[in-house]
Amino acid sequence: MHLIVKGTIHCLAKKTQVIPEIKAEAIGIDGRVIESWRIKPTRVTLKPGKATRFQSVILSPEETVTEINLSFAEKPHATEE
Repeated sequence: MHLIVKGTIHCLAKKTQVIPEIKAEAIGIDGRVIESWRIKPTRVTLKPGKATRFQSVILSPEETVTEINLSFAEKPHATEE
């Protein structure tokens, strides 16, 4: 069995945006997180009005997955030198 997660990111902003990694969580029947991982989008930046796709596959999830939660990962803070 394979769990395939795919989608599209659309840039609705008025200027080019940096696209962070996507944080994914597979939720089981009992509501707990079975697996969590990061998905790298196919582009690093996205211009206004443009879109890019992402996709990830998990081979043989440990349990039945009933829900997938997706969110953008927080960008690392810039360090001052």
